Amino acid sequence: MNLGQSSIDELQQTVDTFRSHVDQHITAIDGVSTNIQTTTAQVAAEVEEFKKNMTMSEEMGLASENIMRLDQIAREQFGGYEEVRRTVIGIVRDYDINLVRGKTIDELSQELWVSNSRYWLSYALIALAAWVNDYPELAANAVSECMHRDKIKATLFFTLLNLRFDRIPAAREWFGIYLSALDPADLPLESAVMLQAYLAGAFGRDKKMQDEVSRRIDDWIAQVAADEASRKEFVGSYRRYIEERRPSKQFQYPALQQVCSNVAQAQAMHDGYSRYALLLQMVNELDVPAVEQTDGNFKARIDKVLSDLISNYDRDEREVRDQKAYYEFVVKNDGDTQAAQTQYKTMLEQRQKGSNIGRTFLDWVLYRSSSQIDVHVRRFALSRTKRWLLSAIDEYDDALRQARPDAYALELQIQPGLTWTGTIDQTGSNGQALCGEVSAFVRDHRTSIVFFNKPNIVAGVIGIVCIGLAFLSPFTLIGSLAATLFIVWNILSKSKTFDQIVASSVNSVATASNEAAMLHQYTLDCGRVRDEVKARLQHNF
Repeated sequence: MNLGQSSIDELQQTVDTFRSHVDQHITAIDGVSTNIQTTTAQVAAEVEEFKKNMTMSEEMGLASENIMRLDQIAREQFGGYEEVRRTVIGIVRDYDINLVRGKTIDELSQELWVSNSRYWLSYALIALAAWVNDYPELAANAVSECMHRDKIKATLFFTLLNLRFDRIPAAREWFGIYLSALDPADLPLESAVMLQAYLAGAFGRDKKMQDEVSRRIDDWIAQVAADEASRKEFVGSYRRYIEERRPSKQFQYPALQQVCSNVAQAQAMHDGYSRYALLLQMVNELDVPAVEQTDGNFKARIDKVLSDLISNYDRDEREVRDQKAYYEFVVKNDGDTQAAQTQYKTMLEQRQKGSNIGRTFLDWVLYRSSSQIDVHVRRFALSRTKRWLLSAIDEYDDALRQARPDAYALELQIQPGLTWTGTIDQTGSNGQALCGEVSAFVRDHRTSIVFFNKPNIVAGVIGIVCIGLAFLSPFTLIGSLAATLFIVWNILSKSKTFDQIVASSVNSVATASNEAAMLHQYTLDCGRVRDEVKARLQHNF
């Protein structure tokens, strides 16, 4: 008997120990389950972000490969052009110190012309050789063919060449031909070189030419600025450029993403304000000192302009350059092909409108790099169009303010069928009060959380059905007993974890409030960046 009782006592002790361990695990599981939704949402967001970053990284790699491929195509198709360019610049520089003879120039020009007979600069080289060797008829024929190939570049080239060697009357004559070939309503890309020469002081030795360039530029800008339709177009172009920039910082506010019903508005506001950093980056890039101008570096300044003219603006190579532009947008946007396609499309649309001085300046500022257009020219273009950019910033900022959410609506699911709602103000300053509200809400619904939760209701229905079926089979009472035991066990479990449910709910609201405060501070910081951009534009350009 004692042996039997001892065995029963041991069995009871084992059962009690097992129940204690089970209760401990259930308590832990229930505590963790209150955070499952938060963790799941965060993990899903991180996985999605990882996949997105992987795709963007692959797109960046492909874009870089395509840029190198197009560079190789350009070298294969236009490698001879580069040799002509180096020869021309070399002859111009060496002629100063008599390091090159007329016969040498003649031989080089003929040799390079044979392999590059379609290139306008080849004929300019022949004309240069003919002048040096005093063959006026050959020089005239070469100049005529050079002008036929590309009148704009040829006239500007000979203008700069004559300025370099202090042949002012000849330079004036060539410059007059150049200006007569320009259409202010559709300026060629090469007009950047005229402006580059002006900013580099290439016309400075002849006040008449210097004043003529200044007057022309001011007249063109005044004509555009006086037209209200043009003003709206240029302000709109600047604003569209801002809106299409990829946000400079990712939206990383997981608590708001989980419990805020208008989180899309919050993210749009965040992304909008983050773009001011990109504007500041652009302004910083163009905020460079003026070209140093001394008598000693006059020829070096003109050589730089000449080199840019013959290197960056050839029509034959422009198709390859335009193809590269898309892939450069992909790299600039860190592999975001959607943003790159939008920006590339806008750039093409902008160029297809025609190129008056306003559109030309905007193209130089927004869509040309300083390797394509001299940075001082881009700075000048920004200084003459800053009024439109400032207006665009004001319009953009007004739109941000209007779209900014007045508050953040929270929807926190305590359990299926039980959701707490509240509102965080813009600054997150009412977070403590909301924590008190959600704590009181959960405690007020203790009965439904502990007793009348969904599992207990389902188990109760099953138990009642089993009792109703007892007249058919007494075994159904086992189901009723099991349902009753489950309900008792679930009530005990929920009672033990109730305080954790309260704490988890309060923590979710507190975290969301803190993130709202952080987001508010971020917008204030971005606002200061915006103010810095405007101040720099007004005082430095």
